[in-house]
Amino acid sequence: MRLRASGPSLFAQFGGYVDVLQHVASHLRALANPQPRIMLLRQINSQGVEALPLLTPLAVLGGASVMIGLASLLGVDNDTAIHAGLLFLWLEFAPLLSALVLIARGSGGMAADLALMRLHDELAALEWLHISHRDFLLLPRVLGSAVAAMAAVAWVQLLSVVGGMALAAMVMGFKFTDQLDRTVDLAQASLVYAGIAKAACFGLLLAAIACHQGINAQRASTEISRAGMSAVNQGMIYVFLLDSIFGALTFFALQSPT
Repeated sequence: MRLRASGPSLFAQFGGYVDVLQHVASHLRALANPQPRIMLLRQINSQGVEALPLLTPLAVLGGASVMIGLASLLGVDNDTAIHAGLLFLWLEFAPLLSALVLIARGSGGMAADLALMRLHDELAALEWLHISHRDFLLLPRVLGSAVAAMAAVAWVQLLSVVGGMALAAMVMGFKFTDQLDRTVDLAQASLVYAGIAKAACFGLLLAAIACHQGINAQRASTEISRAGMSAVNQGMIYVFLLDSIFGALTFFALQSPT
């Protein structure tokens, strides 16, 4: 029996999100067509590159806040404080901040655009031309969102540590270069890779939610804004749910013997 999203149910459309992701995974060959590739590049630019000016000050301020707090609590030269700061900034702060910016900048607009196309029969027109609207519209949006999230989180990881440390050094008066050298010595590449992988999962899920909400919107002008709001609301819920799952996995991974 097919589930229908109505009322307060938050997860009734989960199967639809999985269906979008399955289609993307099984139709990557559609990128051989130049038009989806162009759409993919546009999506990366709008979701990732254009978000960097907003992410930059947030990354620096967030990184500085974490470092100042840990230094005040445990001391500037405490290795545990440095480890904790890198773990939080690279594996939690950077992916979550990037996901929230993606939601704010892209989820609602992506769903509304697709709902508008459905209202104007553009999806049906593509199918009439024997062009899969999922390959032409959904595939580049989902993949572009994932790549944009990965690029955004790498940027935030860099700035939250380097920029945040520079700002913290000015506030607390310690020597920036010495502290940066200690941080580089204690840094683990696995934290960087794990944070980027986590961001990719966020990007894929957020785009799948927005696409599903858009292409399944009712054909009415009032449904355009509803699809956008649903994409934002559902995106927020699933991001924090997925973040909790990743947090639990990280906890058990750190508890396991090495």
